[in-house]
Amino acid sequence: MLNIVDCLAQNNIEVVRDDGDELACYCPFHNNTDSPAFYINKHTGLWICFNPSCEKRGSIRDLMAFFGDHQKIVKDYSYDEIEKLLANYEETEPKENWDDALASIKIKFPDEKGCSQYLFNRGFDQKTLEYFEIGFSSKRGRLVIPARDESSKLVGFIGRAVDEQTQPKYLYSKGFPRKFILFNLNHAKKFESVIVVEGSLDAMMIHQAGFSNVVATLGAAVTDNHISLLKKYFDEIIVFSDNDHAGFAMRDIIVANITDKCVKTVEYPSPDTKDPGDLTAEQIGQCVSGARDWLLASLGGEASSGVV
Repeated sequence: MLNIVDCLAQNNIEVVRDDGDELACYCPFHNNTDSPAFYINKHTGLWICFNPSCEKRGSIRDLMAFFGDHQKIVKDYSYDEIEKLLANYEETEPKENWDDALASIKIKFPDEKGCSQYLFNRGFDQKTLEYFEIGFSSKRGRLVIPARDESSKLVGFIGRAVDEQTQPKYLYSKGFPRKFILFNLNHAKKFESVIVVEGSLDAMMIHQAGFSNVVATLGAAVTDNHISLLKKYFDEIIVFSDNDHAGFAMRDIIVANITDKCVKTVEYPSPDTKDPGDLTAEQIGQCVSGARDWLLASLGGEASSGVV
């Protein structure tokens, strides 16, 4: 198995920063040496460029094919493996049966293979887990988080590792329409204002803090479809992205593409805070209420949120 760092070096892709699970690089597909916009996961080999003028993405296979080296492949987590249907659902296709499958694997309290204890340790309460229909795949050792589209149709499952050492941290059911949906939009669309986060667990934590008007993009990559859905349903968009470079890129894409709505951004109470899941309910409330209008802030003024 070829090391991804070696693979990048052999093709003159400069690694600017190591962010733990991801490497930040200068994108080889466009001319930009001012800021690293190309991020690649060290475990899965999946990568994306967050520069709005580029936005290329793919696997390590795609990258090596582009550079003419088809033999240098990271085998551990190919696209096919990541897109495999979670084990509990392999026998439940077609998709019409997914609702029945979900009902059979919802977490039974107080414990299910240590899964619910993991969630309680993360600060989630039983009411929140039931609201989001959380299940558990004992075979995969993953939370099973159902995803519904804006009309509440069940369109796929997110598998989140319980063991923090397991990689990749997230798996998605085959054909998961990530670029076409916003997680929890079916509930949030009744509000005029929305809080936008990256991860499903972040959305659950924001909801538990008292803000049901929350959606998740399920990653830092924001698509044209995400932008269209935000414009369609909301007049105010509060960006609560992760506190890292990928999160900043996500924020900038939303700000740049939604100019006819009120877009606000959140500041974390500490530079060491990684994402909304690291905050208490009180801190989340303070961040949301202190969200600043991006345009006014850039002009030297301020505005705070009136989110309900």
